[in-house]
Amino acid sequence: MGNLTGMFGGGFKADEVDTSDIIPEGSYKAIISNAELKIAKTSGATYLSLEFSMLSPSVNGRKHWENLNLAHEKESVRAIAKKQLAKICKAVGIGDLTDTSQLCGKKLQVTMSVRTDDAGDKRNSVKRVAPWNAAATQPPAAQAPAMPSAPAGDDDEGFWGNE
Repeated sequence: MGNLTGMFGGGFKADEVDTSDIIPEGSYKAIISNAELKIAKTSGATYLSLEFSMLSPSVNGRKHWENLNLAHEKESVRAIAKKQLAKICKAVGIGDLTDTSQLCGKKLQVTMSVRTDDAGDKRNSVKRVAPWNAAATQPPAAQAPAMPSAPAGDDDEGFWGNE
């Protein structure tokens, strides 16, 4: 047995430690460490399960799983999954994907988002993908339009003129 009071300045407070596995929002270098087709337990539909292993220093070794419902009963869900898969293929340089093994070992950048699910739990999802060498930047902020300059030769009156 051992007394933890001195080690933690009063005792270990479990409620003060973040135990979530959420990856903070941001852009990270990652590798697709596994890609396999799986069967959904409830619907029996096939989906593509992708495992991303994070390589950026702040999240190195963390994992994220993304499922693409390529055979869902709803066309809109299938269309979203195909679009996501196409973006991933383009980011890793695959033009013609014939086997999930082609995705394994491919490096890319992923932009992670955090959302709250129906049960109130925080969940990660891949918001964007980009090639490995792409600059890890946020989208540029919208800039205000430039103000028009004063007409030439009207410097005496000022921009709005004298009334």
